[in-house]
Amino acid sequence: MIRRLAACIAPVLSLLAALSQPAPAEDTVTEAIAEFGDPRYPAGFDHFDYADPEAPKGGSIVIGASGTFDTLNDVPLSGEPPRSLGLLYDSLMVESQDEIGVLYGLVASSLRYPEDESWVEFTLRPEARFNDGTPLTAEDVAWSYETIRDHGNPFQQSFYSDVKSVTVIDPQHVRFDFTTTGTRKPITQIATLTIYAKHWWTSDGRDITQGTLEP
Repeated sequence: MIRRLAACIAPVLSLLAALSQPAPAEDTVTEAIAEFGDPRYPAGFDHFDYADPEAPKGGSIVIGASGTFDTLNDVPLSGEPPRSLGLLYDSLMVESQDEIGVLYGLVASSLRYPEDESWVEFTLRPEARFNDGTPLTAEDVAWSYETIRDHGNPFQQSFYSDVKSVTVIDPQHVRFDFTTTGTRKPITQIATLTIYAKHWWTSDGRDITQGTLEP
């Protein structure tokens, strides 16, 4: 009788124990992320306060720099790229210039991460394109990270040392898992990853591990 009663009570106790556990925290889905505090600009804002949406378009700009350069590829350690080369590329998110440690979606329209900040998933804008009109996809993002991880100069590699793995979920979604928890630094670091065009660098015999002066 006692055994029979215990067998009936056990499932009830298990159910009560499960119900007493706090519900798992929902993932954070946002257009912006701040290492400290909250972003200044609201979701869907039109432009940064320091930018003029009515600024003239077109023309040219000349930027002075000391020294010279012998490559237009900033991935390998060998060679000296021009200092302004980074202006050619976009990243998943962009840092605001009137805040500290705050980034807003650029190529990525949003990001999702759990309470322990052990991973992040970026949603890419479907309209994102390279200058030749080719869609910019999660495959380009993953390939760019893997290229820097395997062939980049030590300075570049140091920014992404906390990344454990990268997963292409579909053309518009890419996920990064980290070796750390409880810190947003790895998320903000990978959000500024330079995105290279995989289709260009892997065609016509090009090698991203070597210097080049091809425009």
